[in-house]
Amino acid sequence: MIILTILVLSSAVVALFTVLPISNSGVWWVRGAEFLRLQLLCWAIANIFFSLWLLDSMPFLAVLALVNLGCVFYHGFWVYAYLPIFPVEVPRASRKIPESSICILSSNVLMTNTNTQSLIDLIKSTNPDVVITLESDARWQKALDTLSVQYPYAIKSPLDNFYGMHVYSRLPFKEKYLEYLVKEGIPSAHCVITLESGEDINLRVLHPMPPSPTESYSSSKRDAELIIVGQKVAEHDVPTIVAGDLNDVAWSKTSRLFQHVSGLKDPRIGRGFFNTFHAAYPFLRWPLDHMFHSSHFSLISLKRLRLKGSDHFSLLTHLQLEGVSTIDKSNREQSDKALESQRMGEVDASVTEVPTLNR
Repeated sequence: MIILTILVLSSAVVALFTVLPISNSGVWWVRGAEFLRLQLLCWAIANIFFSLWLLDSMPFLAVLALVNLGCVFYHGFWVYAYLPIFPVEVPRASRKIPESSICILSSNVLMTNTNTQSLIDLIKSTNPDVVITLESDARWQKALDTLSVQYPYAIKSPLDNFYGMHVYSRLPFKEKYLEYLVKEGIPSAHCVITLESGEDINLRVLHPMPPSPTESYSSSKRDAELIIVGQKVAEHDVPTIVAGDLNDVAWSKTSRLFQHVSGLKDPRIGRGFFNTFHAAYPFLRWPLDHMFHSSHFSLISLKRLRLKGSDHFSLLTHLQLEGVSTIDKSNREQSDKALESQRMGEVDASVTEVPTLNR
């Protein structure tokens, strides 16, 4: 009887957290359930196994097995695109052209992490063209400034509220902006980078607030920031990269809407989850750090790297600018407007302006 009770409660929890995200509620504990799709899928499979194991003695457990099977299929629908058996969304570069490529290292360093040398060592070993840091304060800036000879171009926003942000580049900036799109103290960086070939690309770095009881009770500001940037990206068919810790999983409704609105691609599709958080807990990991880009690019390589002392893995992404867009804007249906409006409903229009980057 104890085993039966545990199995019933276990199945009820899986079913509850499966159903919750179906609603359009922005409450943190509803939106947070989207993060758990991989874990819930595995949990449901375990429930099925135990239900079938006890089926001979308790035939009615077939009902629980069917409920859990439905959960497996539902969560599988959201995450299967990241399995290697799925066709890749971003093609592999046929050949590397150094002057038309860009290598970006993106790291959420964890502001309280005192091991700044670990990042310096990682930068030296990977030799990226652009270094992005999130949660970086004045102490991290001081450490990163030691590389100013190699990375003379920078956008700096050292903050002690876990939303500091830095962009260091060996490639020159044609333009650069630091904006606060939906809330003061939560910056986003926007710049135009000139490659060695002379071609320009737009880079936008984001780190919106997560929906959580300690940060933001609702996901509305995070969702709004993503959609605001997505809409601006869609206005100009130019090579664009949007990177950062978006505090949202790749398969969520908001991330999918962001991709739909912006037309940007996800190099992880068909290649793997590349879960970047939490670095310390293998069974509680999600893909929170992202590197979306326009279809002007092909992929040279994508790697997840450990950064000592941080709760995030770093992402090293090497892209090849092909120069030809394959965006099909005709598939952006008017039906998305209602959801966009809802996601942005709580945001003051006076703080939703984002600069237009010119080439």
